[in-house]
Amino acid sequence: MILLPGTGLNGAKLLAEKIREKVETHSFGMVERVTISIGITSVEVNDNLESIFQRVDTALYDAKNSGRNCVRIA
Repeated sequence: MILLPGTGLNGAKLLAEKIREKVETHSFGMVERVTISIGITSVEVNDNLESIFQRVDTALYDAKNSGRNCVRIA
């Protein structure tokens, strides 16, 4: 988990895409290819930890179900 205070969803998505791309293009030695899926959400006024984790988990599984190696926002 990465917390980005003062960063909007667009900024968070840009950073997540950079991280995803770095992992995809990095050589991990014996492993042929590594990719990651990333879920993003923002904290809303009435949120608690459970609601935040539920939304970001939904976004993560949306990324995985969309073919993996991508970023999704919930």
